[in-house]
Amino acid sequence: MSSATLDVVTETKPSRKRQNARATARPVAQKTRVTLVIDEDAARRLGIYSVMVGRDRSDIVSELIRDNLKRFRVQDLDPSSARDTGEDRQASPAA
Repeated sequence: MSSATLDVVTETKPSRKRQNARATARPVAQKTRVTLVIDEDAARRLGIYSVMVGRDRSDIVSELIRDNLKRFRVQDLDPSSARDTGEDRQASPAA
């Protein structure tokens, strides 16, 4: 065997961190602080659940409300109108 010197070439590459896949999130809604009085057992269960899944209690309650209280909603069907005048809208005759 012949003895040969090996030149070690170190090439510095920019670190290629893998970007986490992001779920298509809903638009960020403005948050409002509320105070609720709930049973001690419910508070304990919420606290334990939040620790076990690694999420904030507020996020869990918001998700529960969003998923389970869908019967009523407020929706502005005409965003161009600044405010409702209280007058009945007349249907325009079809052309």
